[in-house]
Amino acid sequence: MFTSHPNRRLAPSAAAVWICLAVSGPLTCTGAHADGQETAPASPAVAIDQFTSADLERVFWECDYVATTRGMGLEEGAYCADIYDKMKRTKFGGDFHAMLAWWQRSKAPEHAAFATQRRVARSDSRSSE
Repeated sequence: MFTSHPNRRLAPSAAAVWICLAVSGPLTCTGAHADGQETAPASPAVAIDQFTSADLERVFWECDYVATTRGMGLEEGAYCADIYDKMKRTKFGGDFHAMLAWWQRSKAPEHAAFATQRRVARSDSRSSE
């Protein structure tokens, strides 16, 4: 259920987080906040119900990437659980298995794109210093 994290901390796999969140809720699925270089998923200050479908999917993948690469704390986990629930309802009509199949097909290219965006952003911020 846990995979090795680059800085030797344990980070839950994204599939395990999403399955656990769907079954048990955020309080039992998220661990202590790891000290990572990745930023937290988007702030819950913006009402999830006001997200466009594109925004919802972008934040979903941001949550998934962070859960996979560094883990997340309770607040982030609860927010990402709300994102997951909204995605499942709106994009998949509540069908967990359809969402899981989509996630399995899409994870590798989405994570690769997200990692590339992070590298470019870090490179740009270093070069502007």
